[in-house]
Amino acid sequence: MDEMTCQSCDKPKQSLKRVASKLIPGLSIIMCKSCIDSSFEPRFIIILAYNQENNAVKRYITEHRYHGAEIELRDVVN
Repeated sequence: MDEMTCQSCDKPKQSLKRVASKLIPGLSIIMCKSCIDSSFEPRFIIILAYNQENNAVKRYITEHRYHGAEIELRDVVN
């Protein structure tokens, strides 16, 4: 059986919830309670939002409100 994982922390969890992305309107993501409570966004969404010139994304990057390696300029430049 395939396990469901949180799209933010990428860990299998017992309970996941579908939530709306705070950075890309209309996009729903599956996340665990701890990522939701920490106001995290998946790293890939932060990079996509940055490329859409979303000003809110700067706070997510500077406060490291995502799991994974630090987002660097080479990650967001097309």
